[in-house]
Amino acid sequence: MSRLLVAALLLAARASAEPAAAPLPPLTPLHARPEASLSPLRLGLDDILRVERRARWKRNVGIGLSIPGVTLLVLGGVLIGAGIKDERLVAGAAEIASGAVSAGVGLLFTIPGAILWVTGQDDLDLAGWRRRRLRP
Repeated sequence: MSRLLVAALLLAARASAEPAAAPLPPLTPLHARPEASLSPLRLGLDDILRVERRARWKRNVGIGLSIPGVTLLVLGGVLIGAGIKDERLVAGAAEIASGAVSAGVGLLFTIPGAILWVTGQDDLDLAGWRRRRLRP
């Protein structure tokens, strides 16, 4: 047991005594600064049009998800409100449960839809600004 402990201590001392290897230089200038890799060095009109198409698609998908999601949220709220006002216990509970499910599904559609809508619109505005800057 003590021999194992001594051997482990010797290995640990030897490992810590060895100097650490120097970090390798980056392969390309884009890897030297992480923020430089976010966009290419030069954007042509074709690149900007491709970015605009993708941003428009992203925004439209976001709108397509957000509209039914908000509708389901509103309908779920109406069902929950109707279930609370209902005098019959079982019917009221069923309306509250179906309203909660509807609102939950609406929330599941609305959150990613809103994120896609906002980020897509932001990308679309940025691509439009870059396209206007390319014009002489």
